Amino acid sequence: MELPVAPQTYQPSADALVRAIKRVEILLARTGADQIDLEVATCFVNSNRPGVGMANFAAEVRMGQSGPDEVLNRIEAHFASAGTMCHQLLGNDTDWPGDLARHAEARGYRRSVGRVYLLRQYALPGSIRSDLQIIPARAAYRQLRPFFELASTEQHALDEAAAGDYAEAFIDHLDEPRQEMFLGRLDGEPVGVVSLVTLGQIGVIENVYTVPEARSQGVATTLLAHSLDHCQRALFEQVILKVNDDNHDAIRLYESIGFKPAASFVGYHRIAS
Repeated sequence: MELPVAPQTYQPSADALVRAIKRVEILLARTGADQIDLEVATCFVNSNRPGVGMANFAAEVRMGQSGPDEVLNRIEAHFASAGTMCHQLLGNDTDWPGDLARHAEARGYRRSVGRVYLLRQYALPGSIRSDLQIIPARAAYRQLRPFFELASTEQHALDEAAAGDYAEAFIDHLDEPRQEMFLGRLDGEPVGVVSLVTLGQIGVIENVYTVPEARSQGVATTLLAHSLDHCQRALFEQVILKVNDDNHDAIRLYESIGFKPAASFVGYHRIAS
């Protein structure tokens, strides 16, 4: 199957791909967090879910005329006033000013690298599961909370209350009309999910997850193939996704179906104690 993506007549810059990935994080954050525009950053805050990183972070962090301490002080003061904390800093530019990066690390933020992969030449997987039922997640609303609670507990080692908050945040994402969330079920039980966000002529794949007992059985591959079929019908020019550079299993999967590394960017994360 040919996909009309990444035509040779137009190749987006690395900066454009990174901006698309960051734009998706902002769009999804707006479904469950309040947006506050500071001079030094755009902050997303949900004080009712203080432990949920994707609902409590600062995007478009920039220096301007401010020094690094002033930037971080203003961001952290805003979150403290709301009774929560900033879990993540996303820079306005691909490269971080050195002083700001050093000061962030000194305050307990940990550097992480996100890799942006671009679909270059789609290779139809050979391990498509015909028994996997794939439906819009909105059609199985009652099954989503326990499914996302399990995913959050397994991925982030959360207690029951915190996992519930994460589950509700993922469900809030369904309010974003540009997102299609595909749920995979075996014998009526959810076993995997893939989300796809439309940004103009770019399709951004995110939130690829399979329950532990169904991994290495073609579930994620089948869900991705379904998502890419959707991309083909939507005539996207590019399809991209982000993966952390230490997620080797995911990288092998994406590369096996035609994704290639195209850009990278640095973020800073802080884990609640």
